[in-house]
Amino acid sequence: MPLNDGNRHFATVSKTLSKILRRLVASQSNAICACVSCLLSDYVNHVHVALCQQLIECGINLYIQKKQLTLLDKEGNPSLFVRIMTSTLSTCAQLERDNISFRLQSGRKRYIEKGGKLGRKVGSVKTAEQMKAEYREVISLLRKVGIRDVEKLGGKGVSTVQRVKCRLNLW
Repeated sequence: MPLNDGNRHFATVSKTLSKILRRLVASQSNAICACVSCLLSDYVNHVHVALCQQLIECGINLYIQKKQLTLLDKEGNPSLFVRIMTSTLSTCAQLERDNISFRLQSGRKRYIEKGGKLGRKVGSVKTAEQMKAEYREVISLLRKVGIRDVEKLGGKGVSTVQRVKCRLNLW
C-alpha cells in the first residue's frame, strides 16, 4: 500500500504505516514492503523504530523510498547503516519525549506560581451523601441485582452505576 509522503494528514499516514508493519510482523512473511515512508522524516515515532526492529528480527525487509534505504541487505542480514539510524532515531525520539515532558511540567509549575489551580473545581465532585440522595433507586437495585440489570431497570448508564457502587463501597 503506497503512502504519499507529502500527505498533510501525518497522524493518518503514521497510523496506516504502523498498521502495515504490525500486520507484516504478525504474519511473519518474507514479504518486502515497499512504501514511501515518513518513518525517517522530520518526525520520529518510537513505535516505528520498535516495529522496524521487529521486522528485522522476523527477517522482513522494508524499503524506505525517501531515503533509498532497506532494513536488510541482499543476504538477509540487518544493514549496518539501519542499526546506526534506528539507534540514532531512538535517541532522538527519547530526547523529544523528555523535552515535551519538561515543557509540560514547567508550564504547570508556572501556572501554579501565578495562582492557578490544577484538578477539579471544589464542589464538582458529589459527596457520598449527595450520591445517596440522588441515586437512591440505583443503590437499592444494586443490593438485589447486577450492574447491567441496574442499568436497564434504573435507567442510568453503566459507568454511573459502577461509580455509585465504587464510591459507596457496595461490593
